[in-house]
Amino acid sequence: MLFNLNLSALLVASLVASAVADVHHLTPAQMKRSQELAALKVSKRSKINIGGSHHAAAPRRRRDGGGPNRMGGGNFNAGSGGKGRGGIGANTRSSAAVVATATSDDSTTNSYAAETTTSAAVATTSASTSSSASGSTYSGKATYFYQEGGTGACGAVNVDSAKIVAIQSAFYTESLCGKTVVITNTANSKTVTATVADECPGCSSKYSLDLSTGAFDSIGDEDTGVLDISWSFAKLANAMSQKPLSAALEATGGPRSEGLLEAHSGPTSLASSNSPSKGQHSEFSLCHERQRRNHANPRLATTKAMELSALAVSATMVALLVFQSGRGGFVGAREQAEVKSSLECIPTPTELIATPPRFDKALVLNFNTSQDSYKMQLKRDVRYVTTMSYGGHANQFIGIYNLLYLGKVLNRVVIIPTLIPLHFDADPLDMSAFFDVERFNLESGIPAIMLSDLKHLNMTNPPPWERISCWSVHERVTPGGGNGNDGSMRFHSIDVDYWAMPEMRTGYKGGNIWFNELDSFDADSDARQAWIETVKEELLPQERPEGRVAVKEKNLKYGFDPRNSPEPNDQILCFDTTLFIGSNSKPPAYIEKIPIEPKRSYEGEGWIQAGQYLHFTDAVEALADEYLRALFDVSYNTEIPPFITVHIRRSDFKEARGLTPLSDYTDGVARIRSKIQARMDDRTLWNGPGKDKEAYPGGILAKDYAVVVTSDEESDSPFVKQLHDLGWKVLDHTKMGTIVRMGEWYPTIIDQAILARGRGFMGTEWSTYSYLGGLRVRYWNGGVEDWTHSL
Repeated sequence: MLFNLNLSALLVASLVASAVADVHHLTPAQMKRSQELAALKVSKRSKINIGGSHHAAAPRRRRDGGGPNRMGGGNFNAGSGGKGRGGIGANTRSSAAVVATATSDDSTTNSYAAETTTSAAVATTSASTSSSASGSTYSGKATYFYQEGGTGACGAVNVDSAKIVAIQSAFYTESLCGKTVVITNTANSKTVTATVADECPGCSSKYSLDLSTGAFDSIGDEDTGVLDISWSFAKLANAMSQKPLSAALEATGGPRSEGLLEAHSGPTSLASSNSPSKGQHSEFSLCHERQRRNHANPRLATTKAMELSALAVSATMVALLVFQSGRGGFVGAREQAEVKSSLECIPTPTELIATPPRFDKALVLNFNTSQDSYKMQLKRDVRYVTTMSYGGHANQFIGIYNLLYLGKVLNRVVIIPTLIPLHFDADPLDMSAFFDVERFNLESGIPAIMLSDLKHLNMTNPPPWERISCWSVHERVTPGGGNGNDGSMRFHSIDVDYWAMPEMRTGYKGGNIWFNELDSFDADSDARQAWIETVKEELLPQERPEGRVAVKEKNLKYGFDPRNSPEPNDQILCFDTTLFIGSNSKPPAYIEKIPIEPKRSYEGEGWIQAGQYLHFTDAVEALADEYLRALFDVSYNTEIPPFITVHIRRSDFKEARGLTPLSDYTDGVARIRSKIQARMDDRTLWNGPGKDKEAYPGGILAKDYAVVVTSDEESDSPFVKQLHDLGWKVLDHTKMGTIVRMGEWYPTIIDQAILARGRGFMGTEWSTYSYLGGLRVRYWNGGVEDWTHSL
């Protein structure tokens, strides 16, 4: 039976997309996007020869400089990109070429042309190989591309700094996923090791590669755009220090390297075995996990909704091919497995939601790009609140979610401060680099933007300096002066002037200032202005004189100079820290039949109203997946077994509080196992945050849950050896090459994301890092938490 699969596929895509639009009330633009996605996915799925035509896969996302520009008249040119950057695209001239145009909300358009060659010979390539045997060295061109949060052909989301590579479509197979490639720039002999993570339909020749910017920058300059390279697949024994995740763990304290390479070699055919593979659980299929994540992440669910027609058409087309194979066609077991996989994973209408609204920054900012002065961005009649980052990463995060809740209390737009690398050497970064702020805006209803949305964050060519006046919470609640840790402002060339605050009610024994106190402070502008005059007259804050009357000018606390500083601005209310702000929580008005679990002291309204909605980005979650799969030695198509997470803080606590004995953690894990098993046996035993997210893989008892540990202890210490002897899985960033691969920020971020995955959590008392891990497990997973004794 011969027919034009492309035309049939487009017809089916149109019908399915129309049905979805009718059911889910998609806009015309969204419906069009669904049709285009369907066409692209069919093009990728249908790599077969019919009537002499070859249908090549279309790129799934734009590569820098490689995106075809529409010329009209059926001609499409993939340009070399602006400023000499990016990949070299192919020219395509065919009236039958399929073009998918993706139109975003801001009406910018990216066009992708699927190359179609009719009755023509396949173009020759200039790339050559030194041998055809295993271990061959290939020659070709290297270009680079941005990740943009997209999922690679191997199924993972990566960040730009990750050293990964996309293989040209003529060479690419799924079995290459996770393999290590050694790439050499033939012009300067620089070499980089990268991991195969994607496919490159637009690469200029069979042996050309598309590199992440992290890999490309290691061997060349982006301004060069295209590099001449030679490359080969690395042998395990000769792998360089920048190892892929699949080869990162060594035999000591981790799974065998050979097994890891097998685990990362790509999905296993569903038709290859009738029994679950290692780590796979019948009740928790991969599709079930994807559906769970879609419900947890509205943005991800929306993407899936937009791709529904593409998935349906893909399954339909492969099903047709299998039908053909039954009539003498060539489709084998692998294609039949794809049918099964595609049909099982098509989301049902109830799994999909309409496109969620995105926070429109034009409502609160004057320009769509940052300016040389933050004041230029302040929109008239819009009120803002901001702060400075304070302390280590956990304390910075707590201060930020307190700020977000304060913005809700004060009815102000929140300006999130830049994260600063206090304990390591790295550049400052926006919080949105690791946390999904768009999702936060949607789920919390709190409008939030980055400080870098107002003023540039430029380390090499900083903008002009300016000043901002901030009320000093730090001086009010601590014996010292203002928050001298003002790097989050100074990185934006903003100098801080500190102002003393009036007396305010605080928590138990002079603790944090209450949110409602700051609400009253903000609401009464007359009282606030009167206080400003008092501060200038009395030169506040004063050091406490010891038995003598001091000269006020000489007794003014360091960092304060109210007579020579601009007065605090009503439009942008600034506090030097929001870490020391808390809520005066009250007990419930009545006791429910199943009592709600009591709150811990650190579980304030900042977390409840804001912090719990600050989820990690999809890219960070993908990294957590990769590291966990490496720890458990499971492949992409198997589930990660359930586990309990443990955070052991030792390094700085040795002097500050003393070392917690290992028995505290083992006893705590035993208590957690007991609590989890009790909940499995009787779901009515408890009530509290995360109850609706409580889930347990079928057939696995709590006593069999693995234990995953993160710690600041040296990986080769006797203490860590004891953890391995217990059978606990210890995350080792030295072996994983995390800093070398991605930078100094990532060990702490990946640790947090992995700790949050536990179905139970064991923390170190007094560690705010642990507090966050426990809160995430309880609120996000309906999990159990326990703690060491207080030292």
